[in-house]
Amino acid sequence: MLALGICGVTTMFSVVNGVMLRGFSFPNEARLVSANFIDPSSANFFGQNGQISSMDFDELVPAQQPLELMAAYLNGSTVNMSVNGKPQQHTRRREGCAHPRAGWERASGIEARAASAGCYAWPQTRPRAETESREHAEAPGSPASLEEEQMRLSIVLGLIVAAAVSASGQSKTPAPVVPRTGDGRPDLQGTWDFAQLTPLERPGTFAGKPSLTDDEAEEFAQQKIVTSNKDRRDGGAAADVERAYNDFWWDFGTRVAKQTSLVVDPPDGRIPPMTAEAQQRLAQARGHYDNPEERPLAERCIVGFNSGPPMVPSAYNNNVQLVQTRDHVVILNEMIHSARIVDLNRREHRPKEIRFLTGDSIGRWDGEVLVVDTTNFSPHGGFRGASPHLHLIERFTRMDRDTLRYEFTVDDPATWTRNWTASIPMVRTDELMFEYACHEANYALEGVLKGARYQERQPKASK
Repeated sequence: MLALGICGVTTMFSVVNGVMLRGFSFPNEARLVSANFIDPSSANFFGQNGQISSMDFDELVPAQQPLELMAAYLNGSTVNMSVNGKPQQHTRRREGCAHPRAGWERASGIEARAASAGCYAWPQTRPRAETESREHAEAPGSPASLEEEQMRLSIVLGLIVAAAVSASGQSKTPAPVVPRTGDGRPDLQGTWDFAQLTPLERPGTFAGKPSLTDDEAEEFAQQKIVTSNKDRRDGGAAADVERAYNDFWWDFGTRVAKQTSLVVDPPDGRIPPMTAEAQQRLAQARGHYDNPEERPLAERCIVGFNSGPPMVPSAYNNNVQLVQTRDHVVILNEMIHSARIVDLNRREHRPKEIRFLTGDSIGRWDGEVLVVDTTNFSPHGGFRGASPHLHLIERFTRMDRDTLRYEFTVDDPATWTRNWTASIPMVRTDELMFEYACHEANYALEGVLKGARYQERQPKASK
């Protein structure tokens, strides 16, 4: 009895080791998963025994996001389909299946033998005589050993899934899932809200402090909400009038970043000093009220004061919609409904004689980051007093499902003493974009000119 018991235990552990514990001939085997097509309307809840048509498979591969690679297998005897535009007939081999994706095993780095064995399905029932013949030693890669590995693969895949579910509470936080388009690029599409309480430049109270703790960030946000409330009535009549609209119409947001300023370079969080040339240029542009054409473009509803480029959080309409294809990306701002079409194929900018209020933008992918390069700005634009020689680099990075990191670098030696960079977190929103009807009833511009005429009629104070 003891000998029989020992023999039974030994046999059991031999099976466990051979079927469940011994590794497969797959690199990164821990990443393997199996997938079934499920039809909830089916009586057995697995549709046609878990089968999926080749046409459905063609649609599934580019649409799915979690898996790096997918392969299908043939469960029947013969299938007719088109591969690379040519008709082909695939017949099920004894050792497993015919892969409809020619070269899949080479593209994925999986050996042909392992690919043939990894058909993610229980092997067909074999006749007794054929099963008994497998007691003889067979070379690795033979049909019988391939089906044995196929069975082990199916069993252990089930154990991997079960273990992942039961141990999920003890595992580390998984890496954020970045949605992707059909061509594998990060999917930047959607409407993004970039309203932000974090100031563009670092306040003096945070000098030398690049980041905040959670408590410090919350305290700063509450103070900012109170001080920027436009329904306050302190400070006298002039201050009350200068607050303009009621607080309902403003949208500075309620979020605050851990960084103490949106400017991240220079390290002090401050925009570099302007050159003497730029200071003189701005001084000459101020104080002109003779006609509407002398007023700033934002005041005339021609460009937005936050849509840029580059985009910077401001008083309201801090929303941007991104539309992405393989060849273009459209950047549509709610402010002034400004739309930039970024060409992802063009590598050279337009001739320097051709100028645009929002510049000439071309784009490229740098790994996971969309880089937008913009030059050829109009002399009538001028982001924060920039010259037409401004060279702007914007970077869009999808961090996770709900977060987009927007960074821009300003290069304009005619305006600032050095380059500077800002980083702005954006969040996905389901809110609709609205028309920015700025020109209609733009009585503010008329009021500016009337105010100038009123001041001209006042007696000049004696010196």
